Amino acid sequence: MAMKYRFLFVSFCMLLAISGFAQKQYSLSSPDGKLKVTIGGGEALTWSIQHEETINAKSNKKVGVWEGQVKVTNVARKSVNSSFATPFYKKAEVKDVYNQLSLTLKGGFVLEFRAYDEGAAYRIV
Repeated sequence: MAMKYRFLFVSFCMLLAISGFAQKQYSLSSPDGKLKVTIGGGEALTWSIQHEETINAKSNKKVGVWEGQVKVTNVARKSVNSSFATPFYKKAEVKDVYNQLSLTLKGGFVLEFRAYDEGAAYRIV
């Protein structure tokens, strides 16, 4: 009977250890829902883009600043639906519609991802 509990205890500990090393993933969708950005943290920070059912394998990029273990300390999301004036463009006003995911990293850096209906972008703040 004790052997059975020892086996369960060891199995439970192994599961905890494996889950601790699992890569944490965050996702962000465009306002129309057709574009999906997936961000993975862990050994290195990576991101990939999927448009509807097509995955762009070449977009699985490492964000090279953080090659070591990445520690995300805060996650914030927001949606923006605004516009801005464009005096030198063929249109007087351009719509600015996107969803944003901000990841605050250990060390005070913030990595912002934006998903638009037409594409995606990221920046380091």
